[in-house]
Formats: sequence, C-alpha cells, structure tokens
Amino acid sequence: MKPDPKEKHKQHTFDAYCKRILKNESSDYQRRMSVLREHEIPFSMLPQETLAQLPAAGQALCRN
Repeated sequence: MKPDPKEKHKQHTFDAYCKRILKNESSDYQRRMSVLREHEIPFSMLPQETLAQLPAAGQALCRN
C-alpha cells in the first residue's frame, strides 16, 4: 500500500519546518554567545584592584 500523496506532502512540509526552526535556533544561540563573549570578562582577566572590590561569597550573604 502506497502512502497518500497528501500525507507524504504534509510529512515533508513538517520535516522542512522542523529543520528550519532548528537551524534558526542554532543561529540565534551562536549570535547570543558572540555578544556575551564581547561583553563579559572572565575573573582571571580582571586586575587585582577590581577583584579586591568584589565581596566574597560569605560577605555578600552576611549584610546586617
């Protein structure tokens, strides 16, 4: 029994839709990561003066 041509068309259309959505999501993710890399600085790259100004984890929780 051969599949119905309309059903086969629906399957191909849905397959193309899913592939397009995944491709676009991948592109959006890569773009967001690129923006983050441009604006974020790793702690290892910060000067010691800047690190000294940051509160330690224990100090940040104990504000009375």
